[in-house]
Amino acid sequence: IRVITETAWHSLFARNMFVQIHDMVKLETHDPAFTIVHVPGFKSVPAIDGTNSDVFIIVDYGKQLILI
Repeated sequence: IRVITETAWHSLFARNMFVQIHDMVKLETHDPAFTIVHVPGFKSVPAIDGTNSDVFIIVDYGKQLILI
């Protein structure tokens, strides 16, 4: 899993939740199964975006992407 987030404390949380790869050779060839993009500062506009509220979790299995 690759985690991209706006805040340092969310990044620290993800580091504690998921197993890290410490071997540089494995890290260079690692292809994450999913990428999580966490943007708590972004609020959707339900009328435009088709969401039920201004917060959302979108999962695209084809692109292996999770947007929170």
